[in-house]
Amino acid sequence: MYKLRWYRRWRPSYGGQSYRPMRLLGLMVVFSVVVANMTFYAPGRAFGSVGRDVARSIDVNSAAMPAISSADRARMDAQAPYMQLYESIKQFADKLRPSPMAGARLDVKGKRLFVYWAGAVPAEFDAFRATASAAGFSLRVEPAAHSEKQIMDAAIRLSRFAESTGTSLSAKLHVDGSGLTVQSDGLGAAMKNRAARNPTLIRLMSAIDAITAETGVRVNGEDGPVRAWTTSRGADTPPFKAGAVTLAAGSNCTSGFSMYATGAPTKFMMTAAHCTNYADGIQVTTGAGLVMGQSSLIHQLFDFEPRYDLGVIQLAGHNNAPQMYLDFAPPATVGGMAPGVPANGNYCISGAVALANCNIISGEQVMFCGDQVDPPIRFGRCIHYISYTSLPNPVGHVLCFGDSGGPIYYWSGSKIIAAGVQSLGLGDPNPSGCFASGAMSVVASAVNRYNISGLRVRTG
Repeated sequence: MYKLRWYRRWRPSYGGQSYRPMRLLGLMVVFSVVVANMTFYAPGRAFGSVGRDVARSIDVNSAAMPAISSADRARMDAQAPYMQLYESIKQFADKLRPSPMAGARLDVKGKRLFVYWAGAVPAEFDAFRATASAAGFSLRVEPAAHSEKQIMDAAIRLSRFAESTGTSLSAKLHVDGSGLTVQSDGLGAAMKNRAARNPTLIRLMSAIDAITAETGVRVNGEDGPVRAWTTSRGADTPPFKAGAVTLAAGSNCTSGFSMYATGAPTKFMMTAAHCTNYADGIQVTTGAGLVMGQSSLIHQLFDFEPRYDLGVIQLAGHNNAPQMYLDFAPPATVGGMAPGVPANGNYCISGAVALANCNIISGEQVMFCGDQVDPPIRFGRCIHYISYTSLPNPVGHVLCFGDSGGPIYYWSGSKIIAAGVQSLGLGDPNPSGCFASGAMSVVASAVNRYNISGLRVRTG
């Protein structure tokens, strides 16, 4: 079982290394990469005559990808057509209401895209398969016992039990639709033997049995301790950009993607809800102390089920730009947003402390319920996130304390696509306060979930 850490708290020194804002500022040069809108290939009679669109070839052009290594560029180029087809299928599935899709997984090495589907596979998938074949890989549609919505409903029931009883647990929502795996101290052995002396485990097993009976979703149990820990880029100035240092409630985070509300002049920066202690109205400043604005929409984005570690900074009379700080490159624009995060995709992160890297491999969705101990924050809310691990890389880590709220994205040809916001750390930090594994909240959850005030990612 992973130990979970939030990356909000920024400390003056890690292992003898000082991370002062001016030092970070010296490591960065703003740059821009023009990101055009995604081309979607959603088929179906009800969604327009797009059969011809599905047959279009998928363009992969890495010529305009500055400030990225040749190895990163090769990985992003290789996965680009898989990502584009996944996004088309996800958009198609979301319109079926309820979506029968359980999840998706990339297998670029094996030249396959797996889509897990609960129920009969629509005829429109013939066009999706043709698109995959034309791009040089195969689309595998595998039967799923449950859709993501069905599994999420079971997870939400479990979260209500955990929140009402103060039970620490973690629940993985399997991307193949097979069900849930719940981790808690002693749970695996207790469920295997169908016996427990610990009153907490007895209550938890009873709750699992009830949830299985009510939803039909299979729930497995595993042993594992559950612990959580809470956790720049220098001195950003208006127009504000993603990837810069933010200060709130005495701790450092990283600014997320620039946002706006349709029909209103107000601008926002995405953030992680824990960066402002899950509260609206908290003042947020830059690393140099310039007031950016106040936390907002955390009640709408975090306090409703399922709960995501998301909120926004409502800017106070300042403008923002559809741009993101990367490292050692000239300025450029961000645009385009992913509708979801498939498993086994290659992503990048731009953190204020760890800086930019493309060493993230996405995993499955996880629900975490437990106490946060660094710094202590009240138990009472279960959090949903997408876990990720790191590819082998020279520095051995992908993020550090202070990177919370920072943008997670991927390259599609010459485009940067907004995907997530940095949330949790998994495992123990190294002596410098950095991690090899972490977790993200999905940007589309904030934009599409309730269509709050027409909230949108700002693109240029």
